[in-house]
Amino acid sequence: EAEASFVARHRHRRTMLEATAKASNCVLLGAANRTEWLTGWFVSGGIDDLPEQPLKGLYKTQVRQLAETLGVPASVRLAAPSPDMMRGLTDELSLGLSYPTIDVALDVVAGGITHSQAAEAGLTPDDLRCVRQLTLMSAWKRSAPTPAEPLVRAKHPPFSPVDGGPTGGLR
Repeated sequence: EAEASFVARHRHRRTMLEATAKASNCVLLGAANRTEWLTGWFVSGGIDDLPEQPLKGLYKTQVRQLAETLGVPASVRLAAPSPDMMRGLTDELSLGLSYPTIDVALDVVAGGITHSQAAEAGLTPDDLRCVRQLTLMSAWKRSAPTPAEPLVRAKHPPFSPVDGGPTGGLR
């Protein structure tokens, strides 16, 4: 029941935002990133599953690096991401791993860095197994059309490793 309410809330927000964008003759851009997309940490058909996602090619740590480079205030940039289910519950608490750890594991899976480079960054074999499991368990979200999804969807290029991945500076 709680999950159904959570999903309904996200889909309702999307509907409201799409109506506002249409009335204003604007394009609605999503803020989901590569980490959320690959781990399935989004509501299918919700506000994080919009057709246009300009940050979808960047890991969460890269989005944070970009925000810092662009001068986004620390109060916004450093706020703990939350699934918006209850006060005090954060994404990282729910996922059981920090975003930097998840990003390094995803970069290993994508072939952007080696296992030894990941180990040097603090990644454990258990961390890698957990992230691989998240990507496998959420594959349906990345492939199944949703009721709120348009019939024609923008084509996004396939993901490729990002010049050494999230362990380096902004590229």
